Amino acid sequence: MDPVEIVQPGPDATEAEWVAYRMAYSRVAMEARRRQQLVLHAELVEKVQPEHAARALAAFSIVLAAAGIDPWEASAAQFKLETWDDRGFPEELELTARESDAALAWRQAVEAARVEVCDQPPFVSAAAFDQVDLLDQPPVEHFVGTFSLHDAARALGISASIAS
Repeated sequence: MDPVEIVQPGPDATEAEWVAYRMAYSRVAMEARRRQQLVLHAELVEKVQPEHAARALAAFSIVLAAAGIDPWEASAAQFKLETWDDRGFPEELELTARESDAALAWRQAVEAARVEVCDQPPFVSAAAFDQVDLLDQPPVEHFVGTFSLHDAARALGISASIAS
């Protein structure tokens, strides 16, 4: 597909012209993002073998177990931390000590899984790893599904509850 040139309206443009420009720019940006997601997903499908998935899930689980944190609790705490950050750190959204510890454990567990997938042959890119599902969530309808390490590990007969 040939790139589409979108010309920014001039200073005397009407509101309707600006709306049309923003919509066209958003559509092109979304299409480019979708193409990128498909490329990254294909990289995961091609490179992540069941053994890699099992090692990554084991590393992820070990870190969370050592911290005494449930994976879903850790994920929720990390989400709350990111929301707090996005909103400018308002006091009413500040994390409790437990949530802060859980968010830290989440980041450490994800890093342990990332090392197993990205720093071992066949060396999956960090951008592709961002599409990995570590919690065995049910599939959702959106542009490109996440890449389930659990599904990959099941090929070896590994329990789906390894990170639960």
